[in-house]
Amino acid sequence: MNKLRDHRVKGYNFIQAILFMGIHFPIGIISGYSLLNYVTIFLVGYILGFIYKKTSSIWAPTIAHSVYNILIYLRQ
Repeated sequence: MNKLRDHRVKGYNFIQAILFMGIHFPIGIISGYSLLNYVTIFLVGYILGFIYKKTSSIWAPTIAHSVYNILIYLRQ
């Protein structure tokens, strides 16, 4: 039963990563993102979902997202 639950969690995380990418889609259109940018956004969303699953707290992925955004901003 644990295996089935693990597959469901991975499936839900995949769906939320696609939604995360979709939320960032309008910014990508304006900024002229390439396919690689969208793949990166998807992976970040997937990792944030994994962080949420491991910590059971919305604060951990929120802080991770903030740190990621700061690093991207400083890189420019």
